[in-house]
Amino acid sequence: MTAQEIYIFRIQRNERHESGRVKSRWQEYRVEAEPTTTVLTALNDIRDHQDGTLTFRQSCRSAICGSCAMRISGRTRLACKTHVSAVAKPQQDPSKPKLVEVSPQLNQPVLKDLVVDINPFFKRVHQIVPYLQGGDEAQQKTDKGSYDQVNHVTQCIMCGSCYSDCTMAEVNDRYLGPASLAKAFRFVSDPREGKKSARLEDLTEPDGMWSC
Repeated sequence: MTAQEIYIFRIQRNERHESGRVKSRWQEYRVEAEPTTTVLTALNDIRDHQDGTLTFRQSCRSAICGSCAMRISGRTRLACKTHVSAVAKPQQDPSKPKLVEVSPQLNQPVLKDLVVDINPFFKRVHQIVPYLQGGDEAQQKTDKGSYDQVNHVTQCIMCGSCYSDCTMAEVNDRYLGPASLAKAFRFVSDPREGKKSARLEDLTEPDGMWSC
């Protein structure tokens, strides 16, 4: 059994007021965990034994649903697959425990603590018409190469991590974003899609693929 260590979790607490303004503060918790403990497990430990008001999303705990995506030590990651030891950083005072900093995703409205409003993200996904359309450009036969290309893109779990860390989304709130563009590529490259040209034409509009 791996020896446990003490870590300091520095978590951004956020509270949305009736005015719509979000008030933020940082709160620290001491957590005893093994190096292979996931950040999500540590957050559950904090909520279960230290602070029941801590709010965050989780579901499958298997890196499939994407609901536990959050900023961890300077980058957006899935908390359920991120080991504490991989993101813990030494503090200026070497005698103090290593620090794990956790905050909500960027570029999306914060609802409470580590929970963001995902509606704007999925609104952009719906903009690219995320389903196959019939039309003259649809092919009747497909080959394995076409399937492999489509299958690669469909592995995206729509967690929003790429959108959170996207610098273009930070300065342009109308930009489609990397997840939407990846989803659009999935349909443009699918030989069964009947409106490839129309899709590409839509993607060349302002705030589309050329903004990337």
